[in-house]
Amino acid sequence: MKRLQRLFEDLDLVTQPSMKVRLIKDYLEQTPKEDLAWVLYFFQKRRLSTRANPALLKSLVKDMTCWPADWIEKSHEQVKDLPETLALLLPHQEGGCELSLSNVVIQFLKPLAHFSPHARRETIRCAWRIMNTPQRVLFNKMLLGHLRCPVSTGLWIQALAQWSQLPEPVVAHRLSLPWEPSATEILNLFKAARPEDRQVLPYPLASIGEEMPLSHLMHHQAPSTILRLPEGIHAQIVRRKSVCQIWSEAQEPLSASYPELLQAAQCLPSGTVVEGVIAHFHPKMGDKTLPSNRRKAHVFHVHDLLEYQGKPLLECAWKERAGSLQQVLEQWTSDWQLLGQSPDPSGVNPDCVQQEMFQPDMIESPEKTPAAPEWPICMCQPWEHPLDEKPKPLAVDETICLVKEPESLYPDPAFSKGWPVYYPNARITYLTLWGAIREEGRIKHAYSDYLFAAESDEGLVVVGNTKEGWDEQQQASINHWIHDHAIHQKGPLTMVETSRHFKMRFLRAKPSSRASGGLRLEGLKALEEQLPLHGEKVTQLEDLKAFLYKE
Repeated sequence: MKRLQRLFEDLDLVTQPSMKVRLIKDYLEQTPKEDLAWVLYFFQKRRLSTRANPALLKSLVKDMTCWPADWIEKSHEQVKDLPETLALLLPHQEGGCELSLSNVVIQFLKPLAHFSPHARRETIRCAWRIMNTPQRVLFNKMLLGHLRCPVSTGLWIQALAQWSQLPEPVVAHRLSLPWEPSATEILNLFKAARPEDRQVLPYPLASIGEEMPLSHLMHHQAPSTILRLPEGIHAQIVRRKSVCQIWSEAQEPLSASYPELLQAAQCLPSGTVVEGVIAHFHPKMGDKTLPSNRRKAHVFHVHDLLEYQGKPLLECAWKERAGSLQQVLEQWTSDWQLLGQSPDPSGVNPDCVQQEMFQPDMIESPEKTPAAPEWPICMCQPWEHPLDEKPKPLAVDETICLVKEPESLYPDPAFSKGWPVYYPNARITYLTLWGAIREEGRIKHAYSDYLFAAESDEGLVVVGNTKEGWDEQQQASINHWIHDHAIHQKGPLTMVETSRHFKMRFLRAKPSSRASGGLRLEGLKALEEQLPLHGEKVTQLEDLKAFLYKE
């Protein structure tokens, strides 16, 4: 437990990603395999069945400290984090637990699900008495299933890759497979390279490039392909032999988050890698009037082909990749319509499938016929278009336009800014820097988001938040300014003097019942700071309401 406690404390003290990776790597080298197995288990957001709920823990704290129940609730409101609140309310304990993490799990956590209520309370009470406050925080989070990695997944995977001397995508893929926490499993997960590892490797994705005004793009001589894409997660699907994996732009596996897309990806021909955007199927996602299976439905909007029949296509011109992409999509769509949405495609009668394809009247086992998908799993909406004409407005859920010239090769992420992009629905507004959200940790000048406000009859009203539009150096300067000009703090929220104004663009204004102004701007990005001598006025809230997205 002391090693894990020290790791969390050290990571709170540094901000540089390279330093965090070094600290994690040192921890991995010093930690026994049994403890490392449980650390990875909890950091993957997996949880043990302990049958310990917040009410039980609050009741225990009340019995051990004689704090009134309403004081515990008020403390929770101030601290916000329940495991930390409970640990702070308990009597101070010097030293700390000398047991290893694996022993704590085996002795205090795993047996709880099988204990009687009285034995469960006494076991938790005993664990608290041998731990100091930071260790109690970690223990409480493990009890409630709230223990999370203190750094981003990418940094954690980077440290594991350096420690195991394996490629980062291989480490991420192996961790995404089913495994149980034990020293033997850890040795199997991180043993030397395997022949099948090469089938897993994704391509470095070219990012959505620098935003360009439409007026600049209209000067292009050659006609280009404009690909209209919705807002979503930039990803690629890798299908090679027995391996099928969905990777994010940061090369993190996403298959567990999108099982319906993974099922559809099995229909891709082997040796195929497609790039696209994962987005909601329906613009009214979350609407309770929709059937439950359609509220969470996702679609993969394909916009490029990186590998076909096992051959990389990065050195091929876009017009060649587009031709092959059309063939892949036609075959993929056909196979998905035939086999998609079947709960067990391997259990489908192949004779039935063949008969359905050619002679539907001769189907002998109609009950085994797989149902047709209720939504398209993949889409591709290229728009061939000479840029000397202004494009038509996009639909409300389409916010990005990639521009690809016929002879263009795939951009190298190491040397290129990616595909040129423009936002036809973008609007300009002038907002005031109102405050910021402080990052968790001990760094005083670190903020996770900046809040911006518009004018209203009742004063300034927050309408959006963002950190886009500034590089790291500019963000550091703004962070110090916020710290020096703070006028009020409440929890992580810091309010500042309203003396800095910015010209910003936004993509959509959406109604929000939680916002005081009744709306929230999405896709905010700072363009430039507006000095008082420019004479620009802060945008009125009523003017922004004219752009509200109505379903």
